[in-house]
Amino acid sequence: AAMEKAVYNANGMIDPDYAQHLDAERIAELISPYFDALRIANPNDTARICLSEKRMISSLLKAAQFLKEYEHSSTFIPGQTEQTFRRFAVSDHVRLNGTIDRISKDSANHMFEVIDYKSSSKSLTPAGVKAGQQLQLLTYLCAAAELYGLAEDISPAGTYYFSLSADNITDAKKTAALSVNRNGFKLNERNLRTDEKQMKDLMITSRRLDGWTFTDRTDAIDREGSYVSGLKKQYSYDSVRECLETLYEYFYENLTGENAEGKPDISVNPVDKACEYCDYKGICRYHGDGRKAQEIYQGKLNEERIKAE
Repeated sequence: AAMEKAVYNANGMIDPDYAQHLDAERIAELISPYFDALRIANPNDTARICLSEKRMISSLLKAAQFLKEYEHSSTFIPGQTEQTFRRFAVSDHVRLNGTIDRISKDSANHMFEVIDYKSSSKSLTPAGVKAGQQLQLLTYLCAAAELYGLAEDISPAGTYYFSLSADNITDAKKTAALSVNRNGFKLNERNLRTDEKQMKDLMITSRRLDGWTFTDRTDAIDREGSYVSGLKKQYSYDSVRECLETLYEYFYENLTGENAEGKPDISVNPVDKACEYCDYKGICRYHGDGRKAQEIYQGKLNEERIKAE
């Protein structure tokens, strides 16, 4: 909620330089109503709530530092936040409601991008998308495309996750003098923690936007090529739209019995890790192993880049 409100100024207008104004005082102003409500509801837990508030201010300050750098490297500026869509026809039989965290626009190049805020790092893989396991971010993109209307000469440039936690480092070679473990990172003892360039590189590497790009105008998305992952691969919006239609229709057909067997296919046969966050896992009667996800959509999602001669 803080990130969604941060892009507006005191007059309720989009502030193109919002990241520069996102200091500790502004962040405290944005989040204090939520923590005040927590303190009222939980008077015996005030000390821990105050500590959580301080930690969140510190974390959002680091996110603001990254966003300030990223906004300078991009021609996109926030257009809408908390954009709601209703009864979006994602396929012939499925209608969806939802809310998109942020839609940014590049009016000069007639493009838009979708950004989804996450509390931890997320990524998209073709295999996960084709198997129907990673639908949210791409569905948001297609819903935004319908809201704006592709006929209005505005096209999708990309759709990305932005993690509010610095846990995106997966390769120690990308950032000098770092050793990586499951819980994050640490500097080697021989290196000083006050090395400003190293810490800036770490800040950028650990918070890069991650998702898919749909245009060859990557200079508009990230001029420096440092703040957004995967810019070298371009995906086809038409193929992604076709993929989503296939997957949601597959869901509808198996749920309603409109499939080849003519009956609903809702047997207990979960994909691996599908039950990880289920509230009823402790009392579930299924004790088998999860199955490997199978790709349902068989088409190709990315486009071949034309190499310069």
